[in-house]
Amino acid sequence: PVTADALFSLAELRLQWAFTYLKFGHEVDAAWNIRQAYLQVQKCKEKFPEFAPIKKTSGVLEVMLGSIPEKYQWIISMFGMEGSVEKGLRELESLKDAGSDLSFETALIYHLTQGFILQQTAPAAGGLAQLITQYPDQRLLLFLGGCVAIKNSESEKALGYFKTLHENQNGLLIAYADYQTGEVYLHKGEYKLSIEHYQKFLSHYTGSNYVKDAHYKIGICYWLQGKSKDARKYFTKATTAGNESTEADRYAARSLAEKTDPNIKLSKIRYATDGGYYTQAETIIASVTDTDIPSKKEKTEFVYRKARLFHKKNALTDAKQN
Repeated sequence: PVTADALFSLAELRLQWAFTYLKFGHEVDAAWNIRQAYLQVQKCKEKFPEFAPIKKTSGVLEVMLGSIPEKYQWIISMFGMEGSVEKGLRELESLKDAGSDLSFETALIYHLTQGFILQQTAPAAGGLAQLITQYPDQRLLLFLGGCVAIKNSESEKALGYFKTLHENQNGLLIAYADYQTGEVYLHKGEYKLSIEHYQKFLSHYTGSNYVKDAHYKIGICYWLQGKSKDARKYFTKATTAGNESTEADRYAARSLAEKTDPNIKLSKIRYATDGGYYTQAETIIASVTDTDIPSKKEKTEFVYRKARLFHKKNALTDAKQN
């Protein structure tokens, strides 16, 4: 006889295969596995309505399918599927608060869903920070907490998480943590440390994602230090390194294709603002002269960067004006 555990395991396996296929660009195989996971979830709910663990898989699917833009909903309807973000979050929330063996994993998924799918970065960062106080040495949690903190413009908080993670070497290597640490130091303006972590990432990472951007960011770090020769060496490397699967790699490729040198002060303002180093960004803004932003495009971007900073600081009237 089919058991609830078996159906749950099959649904989980299908969902993991879907994520794997998506990562490698095999969209048709991913869609087929999502449908198979969906069918296993429905079967489990029908046969074993009291089986709580299936809420984890179901919640993820509900949010994924429910967050697809309305104009594409007909595609999932054609395959007999439907989803609801609200329902998915309720399922995840009920399981994360249930005190079961799956509560910790479900809590991670819940907060990552908030941060990366729904773009609710502040509650996601707060939820993960709360978990970190309960499990201060959990490496995966420290890594994910750092990633969401960066997204929430809390790079200094992320740096604390990554430092703890780097000090705790037990378990599998998380090469991407070095890439993210490089991002934080770039935001902070500590370019030598940023280069060191990007290079560490490149030396340990065996995949292709973020490789182009890491080379590009090393070039940026040299450029912002006034070391144009070293910068151009890495910009050249970045043109052929890695691929363009991630948004960061695509942005690096677009920036390189423009063949215009990054404006030093505008770049510093941007990175400081992105990282939540607002006082630093204000200091750079106050130092900008007309000779620092000679073109109309650069002058326009300068006003935009000021608007972004005001927006981040919740000074909405000044943000709207700019």
